Amino acid sequence: TVHALELVKPVSLPKLCSLVDLDFMVPWFRRQYQDRSKPITYAEMSWLHSKAQQTKQWMLDLLRSCDAVVEHAHHHAEWVKQQGIDCAYFPTPVIDPTFPGWIRREWSQNWVPRITLAGHVNGIATKSGLYYLVEEILPHLDHQLDRFEIRICGAEEMPRDLRRRLDHPNVKLMGFVPDIQKEILASDIF
Repeated sequence: TVHALELVKPVSLPKLCSLVDLDFMVPWFRRQYQDRSKPITYAEMSWLHSKAQQTKQWMLDLLRSCDAVVEHAHHHAEWVKQQGIDCAYFPTPVIDPTFPGWIRREWSQNWVPRITLAGHVNGIATKSGLYYLVEEILPHLDHQLDRFEIRICGAEEMPRDLRRRLDHPNVKLMGFVPDIQKEILASDIF
């Protein structure tokens, strides 16, 4: 057994880093989408910038220590490469066996297009999308369509200013929906 143990050498496993978001941007985005009714002060902006720079340096040091780096957003992968780090871009795998029954609804005189948005309503990406909906998309839909329905599904409580701005006759805040598949199957756009 002593001889057999001599043949077993310690194995060094490669260190892999798989990025989803650039962490140093998170504090900035979180503040940007908290409560837009409160302007960002110069002191807060300076603090956020300083925090972002520290986190950015920490993240770059971590990435440089890895044997392989993978990013799932193309623009983030390009940014990582610009920092001198070899980075592979792997698109987020989207396999959607959950909704095989979805078919486009037939148009009729009474047809009302339904859009379903789902996500954690306090998440940065979801809040960003909801603000975009309020500021850019909703005015165009109001101008272009007589009738439409937007259903926003998601747990948690959204910021007051956003909830107020989503107070619209064609927008329904659904809260947590236990069967999201049912919502999506009844939608034209999701």
